[in-house]
Amino acid sequence: MAPENTRAAILACIPLDVAVLELDVRSSRDGVLYNFHDPHLHRTTNGTGSIELRSSGYIDTLDAGSWFSAQFAGEQVPRIESVFREFSKDFTFFLDIKSGSLPEIIALMRSYEVNASAFVWFSSATRDSEFRQQAPEIARKVNIRNHKELESKAAATGARYVEVDLSRVTRDLVEDARERNISVIVADHAGTVESFHTACRSGAALINIDCPERFAAFRASYRSC
Repeated sequence: MAPENTRAAILACIPLDVAVLELDVRSSRDGVLYNFHDPHLHRTTNGTGSIELRSSGYIDTLDAGSWFSAQFAGEQVPRIESVFREFSKDFTFFLDIKSGSLPEIIALMRSYEVNASAFVWFSSATRDSEFRQQAPEIARKVNIRNHKELESKAAATGARYVEVDLSRVTRDLVEDARERNISVIVADHAGTVESFHTACRSGAALINIDCPERFAAFRASYRSC
């Protein structure tokens, strides 16, 4: 479709009726927040080094599209603020917060009024707890492996979303989560017709995929999902 974590990729999702857009939040050396997955710049840009050790002035000059196709030459690494400004009416945002000042992230979410609909995830339990204390109104996601963790990791911490691997999801887990007002996200790493069928049959609220064009084609053929 388009190079990952770019404006072009976001635009490509609009006609596919993507409901939730995942943003990978990383900070530059001078505190500007970007939508960028990797800790280092070299895989998806013509830059080098750690994004967190580079200035925004440097990052803004990088080409984040040519590695994918010459058609996308000149694509920039998007600033989170720019994504909020342009696309807040098109998507619900899911923020995978990898680095950055929590007060600044929260302030940005509130200023663009995405705090009421967006949800966030941290790989660090400490950062998750700090965020919960500073922005209790913003929904959080936790990853779980089984039904027991629905209680110990999600309900106990007030998380409103849980993500579980497709191989581990059950109807009982989904129904129990629903009774607790917790939405289940199924992580589908295969992206096949068979896995899409399984995900849809699970009753989960959302399916986390990185191939929305394949799922759109599937959904057009199988209206039940």
